[in-house]
Amino acid sequence: MEGSRAGRPEHVGASGDLQAGVAEIAEQVKVLDRLVRSRFGEHAELRGAWASARNVLGPFKPKGEPGAGGSQAPKAA
Repeated sequence: MEGSRAGRPEHVGASGDLQAGVAEIAEQVKVLDRLVRSRFGEHAELRGAWASARNVLGPFKPKGEPGAGGSQAPKAA
C-alpha cells in the first residue's frame, strides 16, 4: 500500500504534463488548419484529406469529470 501511495503524486504530475502536451498539440493543429484552408481552399480533395487526417477521437475524460460519459460524436472539421 505504501508503494501505491508513493506513486500517486507521480501519476498525478504525469497526467498534468500530458494534458499540457495535448493542449499544445491541439493549438498547433488549429494553426495548421488555418494554413491548410488558406493554401488548399479551392482543392476539395485536399481539404477532404486534411479533414480526415485531423478528425481524431478525443479528448477522453474520466467518468468523474464534468462533461464525461454518454456517447458523443467527434466534431466535424
